[in-house]
Amino acid sequence: MQQAPPRGAQGQGGRHKGIAVVDRTDPSCVNDRSKRLHRSLIKGFPVKGFEDDGVFLFCVDRYRVTRVRAVGNDEYGIFPSHSVAGRVDHSLASGANDTGIYIGQSRRGRVDHNKARKNVSGFEIENSSRVRADHNVATGNTAGILSFALSGLDVKSNHDNRIDHNRVRRNNKQNTCVDPDDTVCKVPRGTGILVLAVDRNIVRRTA
Repeated sequence: MQQAPPRGAQGQGGRHKGIAVVDRTDPSCVNDRSKRLHRSLIKGFPVKGFEDDGVFLFCVDRYRVTRVRAVGNDEYGIFPSHSVAGRVDHSLASGANDTGIYIGQSRRGRVDHNKARKNVSGFEIENSSRVRADHNVATGNTAGILSFALSGLDVKSNHDNRIDHNRVRRNNKQNTCVDPDDTVCKVPRGTGILVLAVDRNIVRRTA
């Protein structure tokens, strides 16, 4: 198991991602365990001011991101993609011009006990399955929580996700997304929870 040392990372010239856990960029890894890295832990790390993402994981099996503060990263705060059986918990994401905490093209994940504030999207589940987002707080974003399926991606559907026991309040921030082709740029301010083009998603006990 890999653990990032708790000394922090801050963006400097030429560095686009704060922490990246990537072995290969073969998208077939989401269905082929032999192509994924196994057991990664990122814990207790402030990640601030990177041009792209604070924390990025691609093709990782059984990961955990916990007690991370991802602040002022231009695109995503915490961003697992094409990954399986992971957890993001007890972390903060703030100031992202896309999404604070994002799970994309992945399956069997949990996002719990996190705070997302002053992002465009606080939390996002995109083209993923069997992800639970619970006991989170989304406040001061453009949109609190999004769950949807987009066309043209490696994983084609969004299904069997659960959004429950979250606090979603005062998400009225102006949309500061900069890529006009990005779906998140089209989300209107004042969106609490948006569920779009999904199958068997459950939203309950959210205030």
